[in-house]
Amino acid sequence: MDNNLYKKIEHYVTGLFETLEDNTLAYHNLKHTQSVVDRTKEIAGHYHVNEKEMLTLYAAAWFHDTGYLFTEPAKHEEMSVEVMRKFMLDHTNDNELIDNIEQCILVTKPPRNPVNLLQQIICDADTYNLGTKDFKATNKRVMEEYKLKNGKLDKVEFNKNTIKLLEDHQFYTTYCKDLLSVTKELNMKKLKKKLA
Repeated sequence: MDNNLYKKIEHYVTGLFETLEDNTLAYHNLKHTQSVVDRTKEIAGHYHVNEKEMLTLYAAAWFHDTGYLFTEPAKHEEMSVEVMRKFMLDHTNDNELIDNIEQCILVTKPPRNPVNLLQQIICDADTYNLGTKDFKATNKRVMEEYKLKNGKLDKVEFNKNTIKLLEDHQFYTTYCKDLLSVTKELNMKKLKKKLA
């Protein structure tokens, strides 16, 4: 595998987030991206994916939210693909690789419908926090970001939407189902209790 390309991707995306720092991105920022990269490595490691698949996942994880730096949240996945394509075309002529990365980025857009293991892995890495003890803290940051972007926030409405998100959400890999489902249910119960 081209370790050099790994380093370049990491360096480039880190640079984007640092140069175009957007204070309204309380959640979809470099920290979230790094966390998704780490989770992607963790899940992919469980499945022993090959080197090319790992590069696909790694690039998708790094680029998946770069679109937030350039456009409104609703269009960020498509913009993330543009950012990724522009970068990757300068560094490789492997169109199949670039297409696979694109599909992995676009599948993170709800409603998610991953059709292969790589897409399942990236979806699970992106929403991993829903099934962890960190959920309360990450949800606070999502709420903060929403407030900064929209200027106002109805907390009850936000919590109702979060509950719906949790109810509609699923983990796709058996690894994440086994590891995170119980805590996700607990997180949902706590939130419902808060609303009641």
